[in-house]
Amino acid sequence: MHSPRAVPGIPADPVLHDRPVPLRMTASERERHARYASRESRSASNFALKLYRMGMQQYEQQMPPLPQADQAR
Repeated sequence: MHSPRAVPGIPADPVLHDRPVPLRMTASERERHARYASRESRSASNFALKLYRMGMQQYEQQMPPLPQADQAR
């Protein structure tokens, strides 16, 4: 079993299940996704979460920081 902290710098908060986010893929993307998930002994959803976190981290590095809640007033 992999740790929820699969990406360095990502806090190990509990994963929520109450509002799932659907992900649409082509057949070839889904098959490739399944191959990589299997290679890491991960479920498809766990692998998708890992990729999301990696992508979000990269996205945030490229974007200006969001204002903090108390600074936005």
